[in-house]
Amino acid sequence: MNYKKFDVESWNRKEHFYHFKDQLRCGFSLTTKIDISKVIPFIKEHEYKFYPTIIYLITKAVNKHSEFKFAMKDGELIQWDTVNPAYTIMHPETETFSELCSVYKGDFKTFLEEYDRVHEKYKGDFKTFLEEYDRVHEKYKGDYSMSPQREIENIF
Repeated sequence: MNYKKFDVESWNRKEHFYHFKDQLRCGFSLTTKIDISKVIPFIKEHEYKFYPTIIYLITKAVNKHSEFKFAMKDGELIQWDTVNPAYTIMHPETETFSELCSVYKGDFKTFLEEYDRVHEKYKGDFKTFLEEYDRVHEKYKGDYSMSPQREIENIF
């Protein structure tokens, strides 16, 4: 995944950035109502799955806004060219969830194929998920903040 370093020093929000980075560490999440009344007939007409379609549409919207593509890497503020979605699936046999990540390419049908590939790999196989967790844990040594951008499928 490609990114560019962001020049904080010439940014008009520099003071705000340093305040929240150094003094008031925080994160954010967003919950909002989305009118999907026009999406439902489209999904039914084409027999698409609801969950990956919504994931794609939200990811497409997020990638249209540069503000949602910031991250910290090696102590520097960067901006990804593209961000990938992370989402959960349930393992019915253990009643546990896994968080997966699919690579976002922009094309709807390509995304659905990627989603299906990742979902098939992990959907009912908690053992495979645990093996992947061990591999990722060893690779990133507890720094999972970069993992979805490195095109791996699981983040924790």
